[in-house]
Amino acid sequence: MPPLISVEDAVQLVENMLDQYNHSDVTDAYAGAFPLGLTPGIAIGATYAPTIGHAIEHLARYASRETGLDRIQLHRGDGLTFLVLSQHGDLLRLGMLEAEIGLGWIAERLRQMRPSPPQAVSLDFRHAPIGDPARYVDRFRCRVNFRQETNALSFPTSWERTGNPVGELDLFQLAKSRCEQDIAVARSMDSYGLMRMQVSKFIAATGRPPKVKELARQQACSQRTIMRRLRAAGTNFQDL
Repeated sequence: MPPLISVEDAVQLVENMLDQYNHSDVTDAYAGAFPLGLTPGIAIGATYAPTIGHAIEHLARYASRETGLDRIQLHRGDGLTFLVLSQHGDLLRLGMLEAEIGLGWIAERLRQMRPSPPQAVSLDFRHAPIGDPARYVDRFRCRVNFRQETNALSFPTSWERTGNPVGELDLFQLAKSRCEQDIAVARSMDSYGLMRMQVSKFIAATGRPPKVKELARQQACSQRTIMRRLRAAGTNFQDL
């Protein structure tokens, strides 16, 4: 595998694997690798939060900044708490796996904090089942609904006050601090460093370098400003 591939290539790889191998095996492998895509601050914070409420607030605040969980929105209503997972673009079955494994990972955190009947937690997916629908009962051990309007996890809001049996306040505070440090580093990054990061993301997403006007659009500035910032950094667009 090359060190950097486009999103289109990643989607095609997953499509090929799901066509050639057992769906359950592919999902198991993907689930095993999923936590590696989370920053330590996110994974530790969600695992060792003092209460369920602290855990989901942590995820809603910080996980959306990482590709591992895409964008998470927190909603409450009718006695239920909802974590809605939104994705960017149509990733075909790769996107389906991302939604299943991401929300399943959160459901597992809930189960560890509060063992409960299978009907207490509900998972909604926009897509149809991948492979045998019966496998979802064993995998998620909760209600699973397909062909829904959103990808979401829901549970009783009253659970948010439930204490976490493995909660460690010091670890949770350390995890929050780590997340804040990561955000601060990104915000304080100089213009040239930010451009380098955005160029890398663009190549990863499209498989080609951006044009000046595309980079300017990402930076919300003019092409002339891009060139001025590069000159100030002692370089030029071609070198970047």
